[in-house]
Amino acid sequence: MTLRIWIISSLLMTLALTGFGCHRVKTAGQPDEGDPGVKNRKLKIGIYMVANGKCAVDFPVAAVSKGNNHTAGWYATDNAQYRIDWPNGSPFANGGSIPTLPSPKVAWGGPLAGTLAHDYYPYSVTNLAQPGSHCKEAIAPPGDYDPGLHVTP
Repeated sequence: MTLRIWIISSLLMTLALTGFGCHRVKTAGQPDEGDPGVKNRKLKIGIYMVANGKCAVDFPVAAVSKGNNHTAGWYATDNAQYRIDWPNGSPFANGGSIPTLPSPKVAWGGPLAGTLAHDYYPYSVTNLAQPGSHCKEAIAPPGDYDPGLHVTP
């Protein structure tokens, strides 16, 4: 009987150590809600100041899918106030600029537009404490694509 208990205990210990029954756990700072291939994905993009009046974004080039009902949203990781501007037009149905919110609140772009004019949408970021200049300038192809959204049908 002790051999049987030892085998069962060993089997249970092996299953526990190999992660049997594990599932994906959302960790702090994870950038999105949902995987790229699933429906209704919400991609969160953080913005923060780096140096000399310049800012950066967590994902300089991100991808969303219209067919999978994806959207993107921006938030300030440093609690500053920013605005997203679309020099070549917005991919979102509501169009226009998007003012950001301090973390953890996210300013969502909303649903993607019914008809998309491009497959890549560069955007600029303005720090509202320094109006009149972009802290992150949009560079359209064939530039370095930074920052922008690739939109697939």
